Amino acid sequence: MCWNTSASVAMVVVGSAAATLAWSRNEPLAIWGTLAYFTVIEALQATG
Repeated sequence: MCWNTSASVAMVVVGSAAATLAWSRNEPLAIWGTLAYFTVIEALQATG
């Protein structure tokens, strides 16, 4: 959880890139799934 909206948006961008990179490298679901999960949580925080 970030302290303001712009930090949350930045974490969504970085998290999306990291999850996509991990998925494209065929990393286990536990890695890219966790990154994607926390990215979605940050996106919900940024929009709410």
